[in-house]
Amino acid sequence: MADFNFDTEENIDIETSTEYSEEFNKERENFDSEEILPTQKNEQTGIDYSDPNDVMVTISDLKTPLVILFGPPSCGKTMTLIRLSRYLKKEGYNIEPIRDFRPSNDKYFKEFCDAFPQMINSDEKPRATPNMAFMLVKVSRNGGDPICQILEAPGELYFDPTNTTREYPLYLDIINDSSNKKIFVFLLEPNWLDKPIRDAYVDRIEAYKENIDSNDRVIFLGNKVDTVRSFIKSKGVVNIDNFRDFLSAKDGNGGQYPRVFSLFKEKRPIISWFKPYDCEFVPFSTGTFKENGKFDAICNNYFGDGTPVAVTSAKRDNSKDQLIVATNAAFAPFEYMEGDKYYGVDMEIAKLFADY
Repeated sequence: MADFNFDTEENIDIETSTEYSEEFNKERENFDSEEILPTQKNEQTGIDYSDPNDVMVTISDLKTPLVILFGPPSCGKTMTLIRLSRYLKKEGYNIEPIRDFRPSNDKYFKEFCDAFPQMINSDEKPRATPNMAFMLVKVSRNGGDPICQILEAPGELYFDPTNTTREYPLYLDIINDSSNKKIFVFLLEPNWLDKPIRDAYVDRIEAYKENIDSNDRVIFLGNKVDTVRSFIKSKGVVNIDNFRDFLSAKDGNGGQYPRVFSLFKEKRPIISWFKPYDCEFVPFSTGTFKENGKFDAICNNYFGDGTPVAVTSAKRDNSKDQLIVATNAAFAPFEYMEGDKYYGVDMEIAKLFADY
């Protein structure tokens, strides 16, 4: 495994997104963002889908490495899978669901597989998956042999904040015992819940270490970096050192997830000189980076010691791509006029959109 990337800046391509199509949403309207399990039994198989131990999975390809996204509910596993798939697709890779991963009569899995191409071929925003929704996708290039398989599974089957000692479901034994080389991707979210829950999540990762072979790799994905503005140096550029230390200090004594990186310290003395940690760290955004400080600076112009900036309305020109803003400029400090100039928080934000 490689050591941490200690570069202080990282350029990240950011996507914006909307929502699923109405048709696909109708199929999932009984699910509520990883909180409600479908409880009815499948009449053909007799499986109670509310019981994780009744989940059946098949790893048919035992040679291609497995990338396992590990994290609690609503931590961004689905978004990570979709955005990674979109990126790989743009780079010329083929990404497709592995349909024999679950039984053919599992309608929930079939719906997710059917909807997957739509997710990665559009700008729609993936919603949180229902509890019993799984996805295993194959990544290949130019019709050649597969490069890897990426697994996304319900978060509470890895870590349930309401039951932190919940036993792992039996299907994970099938995955852990497979002969595939594995890449475990542990998701860390800044400011997630409270400290006791985060500490319990670290304990959960420590307990899971027994399933990680010496030939496997470990990646910590610092998700939702865009929600903590201080780590964004400029649009698309992250201060990796600060973000990593905020999540867990390198000495293991600080951060929001203390000692989580220390669990994977390199124990071989010589190698530890140049590879202190037997894992990697990657920052990730599920939204759009903001220019660092822009919004704060605008607010300071009207609520602090800054100076309001005048916005001049351009003349209408149908030959140009213009932003048309309708306003009743009589509500300072949000929108108002002085002479023929517009001022206010909303007006300055509108100008940022127009300049963009």
